[in-house]
Amino acid sequence: MTNIRLVTILALVLSSTAYGQDGIRLLYQMPTSTQYNYSIQNNSHQLAANSGQENSVNVMLDMLLHITVKDVVLNRSTLEFRIDSTKVRRAPNTPSFSLNALQNIGFNLTLTPDGTIIRTEALYPDSTLDELNKVLESYRLLDWIFTPFPRHDVNLGDSWLVEHTDTTLLNFGPVVNKVSIKYTLFSVSDTLGITCWVIDFESTSYSLTGDISGTGFVARFDGVGKIDGRAFHDKITGAPVTMYVDTQTDSQVHFTNPNVTIPVSSRLRSQVVRVNSPIK
Repeated sequence: MTNIRLVTILALVLSSTAYGQDGIRLLYQMPTSTQYNYSIQNNSHQLAANSGQENSVNVMLDMLLHITVKDVVLNRSTLEFRIDSTKVRRAPNTPSFSLNALQNIGFNLTLTPDGTIIRTEALYPDSTLDELNKVLESYRLLDWIFTPFPRHDVNLGDSWLVEHTDTTLLNFGPVVNKVSIKYTLFSVSDTLGITCWVIDFESTSYSLTGDISGTGFVARFDGVGKIDGRAFHDKITGAPVTMYVDTQTDSQVHFTNPNVTIPVSSRLRSQVVRVNSPIK
């Protein structure tokens, strides 16, 4: 009887241990000197209503992004980002204009194995690039390329919650974004010939607030939004393969002089796809 109990307990322990070993640890562990190239497409639409009139603006931005793993120290990766072939079109059927004249667009960042960005550094500091940097920031490029991984093992179907609070610098002042996003390890799938972890994500809360001002006006900005998307990451290295995200916001701009409130709705759809384009 004692031996039977011992065998039963041992079987339970081994079963528990095996279940723990079956858990999945998502990590960024990209080899040094590896280069990844991405095509990025952003399509933004904004609609504002004022005195019964609606003003609509569409902006399409296309670019190539090159990421090179420069070094890996203590599991932290130093990544070099370089951007080129950036084109902007403000509305359908209008000519695009290239931003290739603005050369030396790049920066380094340090990435932890779970996707936390702990340091960024401009490769070519130049005040003439401030406006372009604001554009890139407004598209929240880094937020979506590196999915934040959980710091524990997960299994298919498991979810984890990540909260962000950051500030976007717009032309008329800063806007504070507070968002909680639920990520779910959905499945394993082959994409572009690469076996990937498929991670779905959606916001559980999203708010925007800010005090903005300009020549002759002061206003308060507040709004709510929704984010949902899907990311594909290389099962072996964690490197991004493809990503799709849809961000929608409904906001109000409250002007104090004159006392007017203007509703503003916007939608930003982004797609990131790995390509074979080399650095030019």
